[in-house]
Amino acid sequence: MKSNIVLIGYRATGKTSVAEYLSQKMKKPFICIDKEIEKQASLAIPEIVEKYGWPEFRKIESLIVERVSELKEHIIDTGGGVILNEKNIINLKKNGLIFWLKSDLEIIIDRLKKDDPRPSLTKKSFLDEVPEVLKERTPIYEKSADYTIDANKSIKETAEKIHEYFRSTI
Repeated sequence: MKSNIVLIGYRATGKTSVAEYLSQKMKKPFICIDKEIEKQASLAIPEIVEKYGWPEFRKIESLIVERVSELKEHIIDTGGGVILNEKNIINLKKNGLIFWLKSDLEIIIDRLKKDDPRPSLTKKSFLDEVPEVLKERTPIYEKSADYTIDANKSIKETAEKIHEYFRSTI
């Protein structure tokens, strides 16, 4: 039986906030893949990307995903690009149900404007980058997810929907 809840989705769809909420509600430990990457590299993500580039970041990410995928009874918050390596999804599905937090483009852009700066994925401004990258990744999110969740709603509403789906699988 799959005991982990795995959250995937583009930047600013609420993965971390929803994971924290679910962790408290369900009394399950919460793991943030991005934080684990920063711990392993002893650098913040923008510094990793600047110093080593996205390929090295993705390599570290895959190592962390492989390790975290062995855990049970966890809430796992992934980075937006975790889906770019099919092996990551295979690993995450070993013990987890994957929930895609899907938000509208306008909401993502609005949230990113209020968020901490994140490294560019394409060397373009985020206003130009978001529609392009989202269009590219959407089919991969769809293919990877066990469930698609409307993340345009509040953190609580989004988390409650995930909790409801997860409980129905037990």
